[in-house]
Amino acid sequence: MRGNLIEAGVHLIESVKVDTVSRSGKKFALKSAGGKTIEPLFDCVVIASAAEPSLSSTPMMIFWAHRTIGINRTPFQPALSPVLTQDQAVGTIQGVRLDAAVTLLRNGEKIAQTYGNVIFTEKGINGPGVMNLSHHVNTKNDHYALSFDFLSDSDQKEIETRFYQERERNLPYRNLFLAYLPDKLVDCCLKSFMVNDNLLLPGVLIKAFYRHLRWLRNFTVPVKANESFRLAQVCSGGVNLHEISLQTMESKKIQGLFFAGEVLDIIGNCGGYNLHWAIASGCAAAEGVICRLATRSS
Repeated sequence: MRGNLIEAGVHLIESVKVDTVSRSGKKFALKSAGGKTIEPLFDCVVIASAAEPSLSSTPMMIFWAHRTIGINRTPFQPALSPVLTQDQAVGTIQGVRLDAAVTLLRNGEKIAQTYGNVIFTEKGINGPGVMNLSHHVNTKNDHYALSFDFLSDSDQKEIETRFYQERERNLPYRNLFLAYLPDKLVDCCLKSFMVNDNLLLPGVLIKAFYRHLRWLRNFTVPVKANESFRLAQVCSGGVNLHEISLQTMESKKIQGLFFAGEVLDIIGNCGGYNLHWAIASGCAAAEGVICRLATRSS
């Protein structure tokens, strides 16, 4: 890529930390951290850095745009990150990995829901099913919890059918669930009701059976916080989308100022959507710069 830029006649200025941007007539002046102006002056500026310092980036340009020209932004926070849970909340199901419907609760109210793979770990919960909800979590002001539904409606119907068909047989009760769920999860469920591992189907009350099903369809874990930026795949927050023209990525307030990628307040689910946004918004910004330069030269 670098070779292609040089071949195309692009002048590269490398290993320079840009600290501030200012207007000089119709052009932009960029200054390094030491206050030295980077020559030459620029007709257009595209701010496309990553958003968080711990990700080896410098969001100073976002702060400058917010402070100097009133570009509205939302605070940065980790997104697509694992979620930390309260101590011992996961308990004996550490290491369990499966697909589940996941609901995020804020102060007891449902605010977001998804379906995907989840992994229960020593510190909390990982996997796309949880990571896709993590950007909604802000434990500074509210209480959050994650509710997991480990069974589909069809799974529950099959389990119910087997329960009624075989409840006169001396079969281990826990085996009723093992065709659908990991053994650690089944055992955790039954132990939470103090059910003996050796319990046989004839000894299970119908009311108890449905309590166990409800546990498996509404396993709720209190959330402590998101993991740090170090383990986040992307960053949420940044420049509000209403500040720019989505066709060109150009600021509505300052002609020649463009934004692309993670500095904008937009986030997609796991699966390549954020990478697609980075590339697509970069291409749109490049085309916007070309159009802006053509307008000025005409």
